[in-house]
Amino acid sequence: MDTTLLHAVVEAETMNSWEWFLECLGDDLDLNNRSKFTFMSDRQKGLIQAVDKLFPSEEHRFCVRHIEDNLRTLFKGKLLRDALWKLAICTTPTHYEREMNNLKRLNKRCHIWVSKILPETWSRSHFTGRAMSDVLTNNMCECFNSKLVIDRSSGLLTSYATQMMESVKKEASRYSVHWNGEDHYQVTRPYGDQCAVKMSTNTRACRRWEITGIPCRHVVASIWVKGAHDRSVGRP
Repeated sequence: MDTTLLHAVVEAETMNSWEWFLECLGDDLDLNNRSKFTFMSDRQKGLIQAVDKLFPSEEHRFCVRHIEDNLRTLFKGKLLRDALWKLAICTTPTHYEREMNNLKRLNKRCHIWVSKILPETWSRSHFTGRAMSDVLTNNMCECFNSKLVIDRSSGLLTSYATQMMESVKKEASRYSVHWNGEDHYQVTRPYGDQCAVKMSTNTRACRRWEITGIPCRHVVASIWVKGAHDRSVGRP
């Protein structure tokens, strides 16, 4: 994987400085105003305006860790910080609204403050699948060095992805799957959750596959049933 690091010393972090910086970055990465990518920042006003001006087709996410830091300057207590992270890790709009109502019951002023931050910029519930990532913070530099070493993996996936898939497969074995025609499946667990899966569009009700590009337990269970069906009718 090619990695580009760009840094500069400027007089101040203003919109003009950010425009210049982003123009240099765009030239280096061969980007233009129609480029579609995902940008993550700490919500600096000058940076937000510069990104919107130079790359209007991009998706701009905000680091939840920085949002939490801002929240702590206005509202005290671990309960509210936990509520913020519950909102961030939601994967569906319905779940997001439920957690927002819980926050409103905890603190109405905090609810109003959080409501002013567009959910598509910081909550998984409103992320698109463009980036194929559900990352919520931009503190990746802290683990950058550890990722430079060669991953000692004997398979097609990295060691971490392999461990994650093994866990997913173990969970998937507990589910039953019903075919609903074409590429639609209903996946259920006794006395547990249920989820609709549409294989052709990589979508399902819980949205984890759509957000990350990695199959979840519902999808894996559906793939097993689809594979067994294809073998029984002699499909390649």
